[in-house]
Amino acid sequence: GAVTFYKVPVTCGKYKDTLRLVPKDTSVQLRIYVDNTFSEAYFQNGRVAMTVPQATLGADTRMALFASGPTLVRSATVFPMRSIWVSSDEVRQAPRIYPASISNGVEKIYAYV
Repeated sequence: GAVTFYKVPVTCGKYKDTLRLVPKDTSVQLRIYVDNTFSEAYFQNGRVAMTVPQATLGADTRMALFASGPTLVRSATVFPMRSIWVSSDEVRQAPRIYPASISNGVEKIYAYV
């Protein structure tokens, strides 16, 4: 038979899409990842996904979540991300793993720290 669903408009900056919710969806999960060059929003485990380019973020950058009707936020968690950039000293101090030899078809790996 026909599947009943509700069309919910979602927006991230100037980007718009429609999230389809079925009656058993009693809550909406939203995961947002923010980088210095873009933001990504995933609704309902990726049922709708948006990638939004942005200007470089600063320490004073603010973000907001808006709803067009009554909304209850049951939980919100923020996980800070470390920079992907490392110094040349950190690269030199990283453990090195080199294949040493192959014996009986088994490659032996040695790590130098």
